Amino acid sequence: MKDYILTIAKESYKKGFDEINFDYVRFPSDGNMSDTLYDEENKKKYEVMGEFYKFLNNNFKDDPIWISLDLFGFTMEKNGTDDMAIGQRIADTVDSVDYVCPMMYPSHYPSGHLNLANPAENPRAVFENGMKLGAPKFVGKRAQVRPWIQAFDMGAIYDAEKIRAQIDVIEKYADAGWLMWNASNRYSEAGLK
Repeated sequence: MKDYILTIAKESYKKGFDEINFDYVRFPSDGNMSDTLYDEENKKKYEVMGEFYKFLNNNFKDDPIWISLDLFGFTMEKNGTDDMAIGQRIADTVDSVDYVCPMMYPSHYPSGHLNLANPAENPRAVFENGMKLGAPKFVGKRAQVRPWIQAFDMGAIYDAEKIRAQIDVIEKYADAGWLMWNASNRYSEAGLK
């Protein structure tokens, strides 16, 4: 599978793409997980994922192309060996890729997170917490943090104020930018300067 992924990424680079983004890199978590069987049962999931990131680094180190990874937003808040049972830890990424893009959509945080009844209504608080805890993990490392922001209505109406709140917090802690997501591809200038 790794060779297949590498072939597609290399071909994309040859076609002119200057960045390859690996979206949703993780072990599965839905369905009957007792039915799953992995070749490397003796390894922790985060160890397997860490080896994949090193594989990417080793195979792109001679190419002038950026490599980025999309991880769950919760990775910004986790420490130690907590990989959320899906193999995602920022610590395993920061020396192997150029950008880590946590998907910090406030609508995806559970009720009660940060004592908020509805985190989607409070993007500033969600991003402030995530960036405050996560940004230090990138200090002195190759990777830069470049979060995804919510630009879709889910749990709350995402107007200019909510979009701007996310951007302002990111720019307070990091300078690699941000990515905007709307599954319907409906974007506007709301919240932009």
